[in-house]
Amino acid sequence: MRYQFEDGYELLVLYEPHHDKQSFDIHRIAHYSLDMDKRYPHLPNLAIVIFTDNAKWRKSAWVPTELKIETLGKRRIFFQYELRKLKFMSKIYLAKGREEGFRQELVENIRFLQQVLKQSVTPYEEMQAFSLEELRQRSESLKRQLMESHR
Repeated sequence: MRYQFEDGYELLVLYEPHHDKQSFDIHRIAHYSLDMDKRYPHLPNLAIVIFTDNAKWRKSAWVPTELKIETLGKRRIFFQYELRKLKFMSKIYLAKGREEGFRQELVENIRFLQQVLKQSVTPYEEMQAFSLEELRQRSESLKRQLMESHR
């Protein structure tokens, strides 16, 4: 996706959705990013990997966000991407009284997915009227759309 800002700055963004971290391959994302750089050498590019699974991640099970290849004491390749883990509410957290935090997180996830899917972004004020269940259903629907658009 190509973005152009009011000041003339342009940016290429590679969105890569994944449903689970076991299917993720940082080398493939680096390859895509290099291909974009080769096709558009005058434009900076940013890779964003979006994980849509509902699983709770342990820190030890986190995926690598950078790739470093060194040979003979010199760095030959260095690649980083932005990781976006779409988190969704769970009964455990709601039981701890963090409902407002999860409401805000769902709103942010919905707005982010609407931007990625090139949909009009729902204003914050309008989303405040939705129940948590309505927000959860909207976010799940957008996640499905994202996964289907990348098949």
